[in-house]
Amino acid sequence: MLATTGAFAAENDIDVVFVVADAADYAAFQSLRRERAQTGATETLIDDLATKIRRGEVSLLLGAGVSIPAGLPTWSQLLGTLKAEMLQDISHDDFESLSVLDRAQLLSKSASPGTLGERVAKVAGAALRPTLAHCLLASLKTAKVVTTNYDTLYEDAFKAAHGDDAISVLPREDADAERSWVLKMHGDVADPASIVLSRRDFVRYDAERRPLGSIVQSLMATGHLLVIGASMTDDNVLRLAHEVLALNERNNRHRTLGTVITLRSDEIRSALWRHDFDYVGVSTSLDDATAARDLEIFLDRIAMSASDEAPFLLDARYRELLDDEEVDLAATLRASAQKVRALSSKGRDRWRMLETILEGLGAGQ
Repeated sequence: MLATTGAFAAENDIDVVFVVADAADYAAFQSLRRERAQTGATETLIDDLATKIRRGEVSLLLGAGVSIPAGLPTWSQLLGTLKAEMLQDISHDDFESLSVLDRAQLLSKSASPGTLGERVAKVAGAALRPTLAHCLLASLKTAKVVTTNYDTLYEDAFKAAHGDDAISVLPREDADAERSWVLKMHGDVADPASIVLSRRDFVRYDAERRPLGSIVQSLMATGHLLVIGASMTDDNVLRLAHEVLALNERNNRHRTLGTVITLRSDEIRSALWRHDFDYVGVSTSLDDATAARDLEIFLDRIAMSASDEAPFLLDARYRELLDDEEVDLAATLRASAQKVRALSSKGRDRWRMLETILEGLGAGQ
């Protein structure tokens, strides 16, 4: 199937998507795709990020750019929509002359107490389903994710891929060592009162939500932050990053905090964050739709390279994917799994770790 569709796609301007039945199929396809993958200019970067993801070193920071393709507005568009509802007497030009934070502050002053967050939640909750980018990011199964978005699209994609109980939403739910979590840094449509929008909200952020900022800083200080759909202009994110960089400098530590993935190369921001964050543009196209597709392809290649689970190796249904030596090894390991299962309760408990590993490779099928 891969060979046939690959040849077809190479000769025709069309994408091919495989919808597979289970995790074993998914892992098998990704394994075969890695064997056939062509090298490209970004291959070293992709391999480096994939290695960090497999090691559990990567956390995600997702911005509005991830959700805009789902039909949600940019921040400026959101404020324009709210202005049309709430401030019809103010001219468009006068409103646009203010900074986005001041526009939001003006809206806040014009709204009845506690109602602006509800209006924002109504607009931000309008998207019906995640985009391909959300699904590809969810497939990475990153344990720790931060988003400045209000919507639920990332967690919806994650639940669809890994189960309804696979992820917690912070801060309104408890973190669980057995589950991934997503931190809604600027609020959540499920809790309109939590939404951060106006200048005053941002000014009060550190005093009221310092623990949330501390979580983000710990991800920067101890791992690699992969930033997608965010331009690194958010005042809160900037302050948190510079505090971590200042701490590193005081301790004579020089390390890159993460990688910012952008649609196109951004030389000025790349220079601004040199040695602090790596900036990577994934497209050379001036067409936004084409550039967005290039981002999806980039994320797909990361997901392919980062996939290291192999629940098909010991599953006899996939034996044709293995060479002769691997077929013999798989048969031996399946027999070992059967021997472990045949032990007494006490003996099986001693060999539980081996049994778990073998079942993870498909011996339970």
